[in-house]
Amino acid sequence: MRLSEEARSKISLKSKGNKHRLGSVHSEVTKYKMRLAKLGKAKSEETRANMSRAQKGRVMTAEHRQHLSEAAKRRCAQRKTNE
Repeated sequence: MRLSEEARSKISLKSKGNKHRLGSVHSEVTKYKMRLAKLGKAKSEETRANMSRAQKGRVMTAEHRQHLSEAAKRRCAQRKTNE
């Protein structure tokens, strides 16, 4: 049995793209375990260079920089209280 060109294109469109774990959400425990697995691992020089290159030329508004600064200060204060 031969499929029409229209049917073939519909099947093709449906099968394209990543469908793995679509719509599923990791539990808090799983997210914590994934965090621990990556925690403390150093990034290679190549990875660090790629990350740096990706951020070069990025322009942030003064308001956005202020929000980032406040968030960093909160994180720092929280770390000090946890010690």
